[in-house]
Amino acid sequence: MRSHNPDKEPYIILNFDKVWRFVPMNRPGKEMIKWFLFNLFPFFTKKLAVYQNWKTARIFAENNTEIWSKKFWKRIIYHHYNLNFYQKNIGPNDKKNIEKIAIVLHVFYLDVFLEIIDLLKNSDFQDFKLFITTPEFLKEEISTILKAGSFQHSIFIIDNRGRDVLPFLKILQYVFDEGYELILKIHTKRSNHLKKRDLWKDDLFNKIIGKDCIGKVIHTFNQHQEIGMIGPSGHILPMALYYGGNAQKVLSLSLEMGLKKEQLQNLHFTAGTMFYARKEALIPVLNLGLTDQDFEPENNQLDGTLAHAMERVFASGLIASGLILADTNSNPGKITCRIDLNHAFSL
Repeated sequence: MRSHNPDKEPYIILNFDKVWRFVPMNRPGKEMIKWFLFNLFPFFTKKLAVYQNWKTARIFAENNTEIWSKKFWKRIIYHHYNLNFYQKNIGPNDKKNIEKIAIVLHVFYLDVFLEIIDLLKNSDFQDFKLFITTPEFLKEEISTILKAGSFQHSIFIIDNRGRDVLPFLKILQYVFDEGYELILKIHTKRSNHLKKRDLWKDDLFNKIIGKDCIGKVIHTFNQHQEIGMIGPSGHILPMALYYGGNAQKVLSLSLEMGLKKEQLQNLHFTAGTMFYARKEALIPVLNLGLTDQDFEPENNQLDGTLAHAMERVFASGLIASGLILADTNSNPGKITCRIDLNHAFSL
């Protein structure tokens, strides 16, 4: 198994999330508390794992958004900001049109799978193939459901180790080998530790596979060749605020991709690990060569696993590809990417 923390000194594990549940503040406010606490009492806090992650996560912030800057306070007031793009607006004739899409779907909860199937049946775009990864015990039921429909599909039996991430990486080359250049990664999300788990799931699904979503996203990719990934609007977050217990691992894997620390400033990722991505944006992550041995066995972990880190590392892969991130409010005429500082569906 790779070692993602170069420091050999053991740190004290203190789960701040248990405290945050009882603090009536938004995420920027909570991070401000950490900033004061860790700066005023470094002698007492530097032994904490959360301090080390906080220290590393500052690599992912913009240099001009420190606590004394106007931009910092403006973002605290409005709780979001928009990325600005120089839009090339390259037309579809400059590159071969994307006309089909691969939907890579990891299934662990059958009831959520049925919800996804219903949404896909009602989609405005039907030229896709389902590549389904699932544990052995669900194979027969999934096969029965798919036989009742008309979807092209392949089923891969893969254990739930690495949650939805490792199964995705395991079959990604098969998807590329079938000629797909655009991938939708989705899974049967259920965050059982959150009160808003169904609201989060429903919002993600509506924004990424709702009735008119898939066709619009494909047209947007065709019109803007500089886009490498499109994530659901309202779920694109700054790594500097939403690092959890993952900053060290994200940094280590990003450097392994060949990125430099300064390239990781202002890193944004799609919370929930559901997104559309071009093949080119995924190759840097695939080339990490991660295996079963790199991922922890499933034990209902809430944070800090390689799967949680990989949720953020896909954004590093996008940087390595030289392409940009957009959200589902984008359309063929305009690229948008709103960054939310206070995610409504998590702590």
